[in-house]
Amino acid sequence: MTEAVKVRFEPKMMIDGKLVDGQAGTFTNINPATEESIGEVADASKEDMRRAIDAARRAFDETDWSTNHKLRQRCLLQLHEAIESEIDELREELILEVGSPRAITFGPQLDAPLEDGLKYPARLIDTYPWETDLGDKVISLTGTLTLTSPSSLAWSATLNGSNQGAVDTVATNQQFSVSDQSGSGAGWHITVSGTTFTSSGHTLPNSGTFVLTGSVTSVTATTAPTATCVTSCTPPTDTTTYPVAITTATSSPTPATVYDVSAGSGIGPVTLGGSSAANPVGWWTDIPANARSGSYTSTVTVEVVSGP
Repeated sequence: MTEAVKVRFEPKMMIDGKLVDGQAGTFTNINPATEESIGEVADASKEDMRRAIDAARRAFDETDWSTNHKLRQRCLLQLHEAIESEIDELREELILEVGSPRAITFGPQLDAPLEDGLKYPARLIDTYPWETDLGDKVISLTGTLTLTSPSSLAWSATLNGSNQGAVDTVATNQQFSVSDQSGSGAGWHITVSGTTFTSSGHTLPNSGTFVLTGSVTSVTATTAPTATCVTSCTPPTDTTTYPVAITTATSSPTPATVYDVSAGSGIGPVTLGGSSAANPVGWWTDIPANARSGSYTSTVTVEVVSGP
């Protein structure tokens, strides 16, 4: 008669290479066929789970476990041999714990998966392509230099017999948006030109009428419009002297540089001015005391050009 195999249930669990008690204590392992107690086993908690995960993470990060292929292969084969050496005990344990018919344990319940479950990945270690040469790769980055400026400008003043300045008070007109994605680092500058302000045969002087500065409260302000990075940028270094006088002409007016950025700066998306900025873009017109009443128009052109 074959001697019955004695099954011993381990009441502890292994974490970080040590047998430890479950933080929640133990629970009774029940034979589903007889509903009899077959032993006490560790009752793991969330904290036990975290300790096990942390131990595995440390082994992966602080040792060569993740890259030492031969060590992993040897451990897998050792585990296979250890399980095989206690296969009879495992068979009885399966029968007691899950009510498995004995015949099935010689097939899909135990013997079949054990045959190749650990040996297959151990063999795969020798043939798996652990490294792949991707060759030299080139990242191609292209971009452009763009400008968003006001679509129209507006001034309003009441003639009073004195020279006076009028500023565009529309909030959306008090900023420029420049995005230098060209990758050249050459710098850039903004130019403004305008035709003579004309109303029914009357004109405003070409010289001294049209002015830009970094203020909406003073036409003589010497401040530059505030520069703010939209996301990530190299802040612009502006070399312009303010205020900037823009000389108009009846035709082919000469552009005036109103913001001049040095090479190596102003890279990325930048906002210049803004109605809530400390120094908004101030579009000014100087109205002479002898101006005639009327609605004066001018064709204003704003451009951004690469290079300082």
